[in-house]
Amino acid sequence: MISERAASEGGADYDRMRVEDFKYRQVAAAVKRAIETGELRPGDAVPSARQLAQEHGVSVEVGRKALRLLLADGLIVRVSAGLPFYVAEQE
Repeated sequence: MISERAASEGGADYDRMRVEDFKYRQVAAAVKRAIETGELRPGDAVPSARQLAQEHGVSVEVGRKALRLLLADGLIVRVSAGLPFYVAEQE
């Protein structure tokens, strides 16, 4: 059985992870909306993780996670490491 102390300490970490997960998905959703509405068009540079962090009031790591999610979903592309992400051509 998990002690009350262990449960409360682990619970705090778990809650923090859920909040961070929610934040990066929110940031990714905002970028996705900008792509879907045409605010960001194929070939346009996507804001950097740092820019996303500043715009959305989150950490740079949350911005990075949002960009990785968009990359995995095929909405953005990166030509080479160190270069910005760009909006992918939509099929």
